[in-house]
Amino acid sequence: METGELDWSKNWEPVVCIDPYSNTEITIWQKKNLTAKDLHIVNPPGANRDYDGIEVTLRKRFSNKYSLDISYVWSYSRGLITTDRDSESLGTSGLFSDPNAQTNALGRFPLERRHQLKVNALVQLPFGINLSGYFRAMSGQRVTRLINTSYNNVLRKDTGTPFRPKQGDVTIYAEKRGSTGMPDLWLLDLRLEKEFNLGRIKVIPFADCFNVSNEMLITGYNMTSNNPNTPYLKQTGINDPRIFRLGARIEF
Repeated sequence: METGELDWSKNWEPVVCIDPYSNTEITIWQKKNLTAKDLHIVNPPGANRDYDGIEVTLRKRFSNKYSLDISYVWSYSRGLITTDRDSESLGTSGLFSDPNAQTNALGRFPLERRHQLKVNALVQLPFGINLSGYFRAMSGQRVTRLINTSYNNVLRKDTGTPFRPKQGDVTIYAEKRGSTGMPDLWLLDLRLEKEFNLGRIKVIPFADCFNVSNEMLITGYNMTSNNPNTPYLKQTGINDPRIFRLGARIEF
């Protein structure tokens, strides 16, 4: 409170442990007194985020029976307070009440995609049929390796015994935040539609195909590297497969 800098030494002590995944030293903080003596609501130092980006767009308006829209974005999103809808951005995280939440927390954000290419196109075919498509190629989002003290393989360096913090089990980033990237995303969606005029009513039937090439993209990994029951980086989710949809719009 006096210096405006974070100082955890009053009620926290660092304990050096061994990372069971990399066999390197890690520091986990243990609370000395489990009963808080002082509670403050402050504007803490370092609660920031930074973003740099470059966007290039190319647009061809509809003429000669086709239109084209292309955009490319390079982005670099980093800091301490993320842009996703978790407790950090809501202001309810433990970043400034628990030093373990600060471990390796400064880095690239989960929603960051370094490169994004998107293409929208429309072609007017014979017989009044329209073919449109949406293609995107994007870098994978960022994830981070974790360590959780609920397993007995996080050992104190000084005693070689499992470390269980007084305040309860904790999870820390075992590497700089955002060090690992998810697989890149490549997807193409297509639509065919035709308009029928029925007096004052228009009926537009359409056929959609999502994920035309049926790409299988991993959307989740197990990031806890010391979980003895689930291997680190085990796949936990994939995207939707190829989907067909038939429908119609009625305008009047």
